[in-house]
Amino acid sequence: MIFFYVALAVLLVLILASLVITCMLCSVATKRKSSFSWGNVEPPEPIRTYQRRIENATWLTETPSERVSVVSRDGLKLSARYYPRENAKRAFLLVHGYRSSGEHDFAESAEWIYRNLDASLLVIDQRSHGQSEGKYICFGVKERYDLLRWHAFLLKKAEGVPVYWMGVSMGSATVLMGLNADGTPKGLSGVIADCGYTSAKEEFRYLLKKDYHLPPFPFLFLSNLYCRVFEKWRLDGASTLDAVKANADVPILFIHGAADTFVPYDFSVQNDRVCKAPHTFFTAKEAVHALSWYYENDAYTDALRDHLRLCEEKNVRP
Repeated sequence: MIFFYVALAVLLVLILASLVITCMLCSVATKRKSSFSWGNVEPPEPIRTYQRRIENATWLTETPSERVSVVSRDGLKLSARYYPRENAKRAFLLVHGYRSSGEHDFAESAEWIYRNLDASLLVIDQRSHGQSEGKYICFGVKERYDLLRWHAFLLKKAEGVPVYWMGVSMGSATVLMGLNADGTPKGLSGVIADCGYTSAKEEFRYLLKKDYHLPPFPFLFLSNLYCRVFEKWRLDGASTLDAVKANADVPILFIHGAADTFVPYDFSVQNDRVCKAPHTFFTAKEAVHALSWYYENDAYTDALRDHLRLCEEKNVRP
């Protein structure tokens, strides 16, 4: 009998500890923070060099833009900056990643796209980032519907030219999930998905093991339950794999650094394998997370040009 009570007490302690750990993890992972940080560990070269380039890039902040907004389907005011280009040939909707910003994730690429691809730009603040409202980051599950609001806005702003979605990291997952958020979006010419995961659930699973050395059970189950109860979304609420499978028309360019340890390279491989639409895959062999643009810039820009050529030869236009 004593053994039973001891075992029961141990079990209750383990359950309580699991609940406390889960609440702490989810709070850190999903609640809004005021700024993005690379962390306190000094990264090796060449990452430090690329980070300095990102910090010193000023085109997005110095170039005149129009601050614009839309309202999400759950009532949040979402903010973005619109950079119109005279006689634009196309328009890009740029979607940043987790706890990041357009200034960071498109620090250099935005200017290159604007000048070399003759594109107007819509650089959004995802919900719970920048000047957009929101309390929780939902890893693309709710953000995919925000993307559709921005897409409708951009179609009107840049009427008559091809429209492209380009996302980095969580932004990559967002643009892929957006492909079937409400059926295939009308007027979308192509997608560029740089270093995205397949679902919030699978990214949580990976980071639980890598960063916290915790098993999927019970922590993945409890994390999903926490998000459902307190934040009104689910880790398994959307999958890029499902969205990519459902898309047969909009061409996709997948990009991923083979040395990525934050979002594994294999996630993009999985997306590529199930893709039914015209698609290509660019691998930056030495690149870590979200830095493929810097590691292999010439090959990256060549891949972008080739992708646009593929999209526009297929006449996937608004």
